[in-house]
Amino acid sequence: MKRLRAGLAALALLALVASIAGCGGDSETEATSAKADPAIVAKADANCRQLRREVVKLARDAFSGAPDPGVVTARLVRPTLVVLESFARRQQRLARSSGNPELQLYAQLFEPIIVLAHQRVQAGRQYTAGVTEASTVARGYENLMSTVAEEQRETARRAGLEACSIDFIRVLTHSLSS
Repeated sequence: MKRLRAGLAALALLALVASIAGCGGDSETEATSAKADPAIVAKADANCRQLRREVVKLARDAFSGAPDPGVVTARLVRPTLVVLESFARRQQRLARSSGNPELQLYAQLFEPIIVLAHQRVQAGRQYTAGVTEASTVARGYENLMSTVAEEQRETARRAGLEACSIDFIRVLTHSLSS
C-alpha cells in the first residue's frame, strides 16, 4: 500500500514538474508569430537548460526507498516550487525586455501555475495531516496546472523557445528510474 501511495505521489509530482517551465511537449517547433531578439531567446533557452539540470538533480536526490505523499511533498514538490519561482522570475524579466507578445504571454502563464503549485503543496500537507480527501484536491490542482502548462508550452514554441520545448515529465521520469 505504501508503494502504491508513493507511486501515486510521484505521478502527482510529474504534473507539477510538467508545469515547471511550461516546457514539455515534443521537439517540433512551430513558426513564430513575432520573432524575439535572438539574444533574449538564447538566454531564455539557457534558463530552460539550467532548469532541466536542476529537475534531474532534485529527482535524483529526493528518494531513497518508497516515500509516502508527505515525503514526496517535502523532498520534491516544495523544492521544485522554489526552483520554479526562481526560474519564472528569470523568464519574466527576459520577456518584459523582449517586446515579443508570445514570449510575454509565456512568462505571464507562470503566475497561475505558481498559485496552483502552492495550493498543491498545501493539499499535500493536509493529506499528511490525515485529511484523506486532500488527495483528490491535490489531483485537481495538478490537472489545472497541466492544462495551463499545455497552453504555456504552445506559447513557448510560438515564441521560438526550442530548449523550453523539452518534455520535463520525461526528464523527471527518466531521472527517477535511473
